[in-house]
Amino acid sequence: MAIDTSPGSIYSNNMQSNAFGITNTSHNPSFKKRQTSMSKPIDPALMEELREIVQQCNTPDWSQRLRSIDQLDHWITKNYSIIKQAPASKFISLVDIKSKMVQDNNAKVQGKAMGSFKDFLLNDNLQHLWEPNLTIILQGISANLASSQPSIRMQTEQLMAILEEKIENKSLLVSPMIGLLNLQNTKSKVQLVQRLAGK
Repeated sequence: MAIDTSPGSIYSNNMQSNAFGITNTSHNPSFKKRQTSMSKPIDPALMEELREIVQQCNTPDWSQRLRSIDQLDHWITKNYSIIKQAPASKFISLVDIKSKMVQDNNAKVQGKAMGSFKDFLLNDNLQHLWEPNLTIILQGISANLASSQPSIRMQTEQLMAILEEKIENKSLLVSPMIGLLNLQNTKSKVQLVQRLAGK
């Protein structure tokens, strides 16, 4: 399947360094299975640092939440080799907070969080975090399908399209989507049903 790399395409930044400092040069949208390797114990101080950043992402102060997006992306870049080798179960909180922040009630935070999440999804080297956490990711993304803001709906459609293109086995998306039908509002349900019909 040919990938549209023209300006405005969801893959238009494939040849650019993203928020994590990783240059994405792959034109294959298939989900790539990570090579298995023996994971080493993770430094507790590193996980404590992640916990503190996640707490800042949840603060009532919107300006701090905005800064925390960059802090989280910097933490990912700094600890990239550890994340790549560790089991996805070690970083559920990372996936969870990224999925949560795309629903932020502050427009500046939400917009920046969605841009960061797009880089997260486009980074082939972080895909091993996806498969076991599809329900979390889809719940965060699909909540914005019925947003009253056209720009948010458009960005959400892009995120959904990227996720659907990246995962080779489309059936993996069916069960989480069916589960979400009982949680989303009426407008989001319509969008989800339409996507399920195409699986």
